Amino acid sequence: MIRRGLILIIALSVLLCSCTARDNEKEETTFDTDNINIVVSEVTTSPPETEPPLPCLIGFYDELTTYGNYTRLTEWHEPWVSGKDIAVFDVIPSSDDSLVGSDYKELWVEQSEKISPDSLVKPYFLLEYTLKDGTEKALEIKSYVDAEAVIAEGYLEVYLYDDIHQDGGWYYHLTENTTNEDSVISSFKLTAGKEIYSVKSIRLTAYIEGSSGATVVVSNGY
Repeated sequence: MIRRGLILIIALSVLLCSCTARDNEKEETTFDTDNINIVVSEVTTSPPETEPPLPCLIGFYDELTTYGNYTRLTEWHEPWVSGKDIAVFDVIPSSDDSLVGSDYKELWVEQSEKISPDSLVKPYFLLEYTLKDGTEKALEIKSYVDAEAVIAEGYLEVYLYDDIHQDGGWYYHLTENTTNEDSVISSFKLTAGKEIYSVKSIRLTAYIEGSSGATVVVSNGY
């Protein structure tokens, strides 16, 4: 009996010592903040990559002085009279300030081949005009359908011409009957509509695929 009791007392003493030791270990476990190295990484961000601006490979031209000498236009002044033409712009795929060519068709094709040797480039347009009451209009023009939509507005009239697929002589502006998949818009006629008196300002921009636009500001010549 004494031996068993002694063994039990010894076992309990060992268990208590073990628990006390573990408790002491917990109490003695500390964090020395002086020995902690905090590394702050400086994160640098690069500015977003921007694509270089597209070149301008098209322009509005007119034979201002001499036949066959085409001058690049950025502005145009002409009286706005209802029913009368404001301008007929030659739309040539070129960035030159001036071009010389006695045959417009040959000149146009020559300039187009510099940009696209395998096929003719196809210009399209953005016509923007502001009314005197502050209303702003922006109409994209890619075909005769878009031109007819402009006419329906009543303020301006647009007529598109394909001078390239002609064999000479008189020809009509592009319509459903004169348009096909090969048609290109090589000249652009702008005429004052019946509501032209309500128009305050006009801007016309030409584009081709892979090129930034060329703009001509059209102002009332009065």
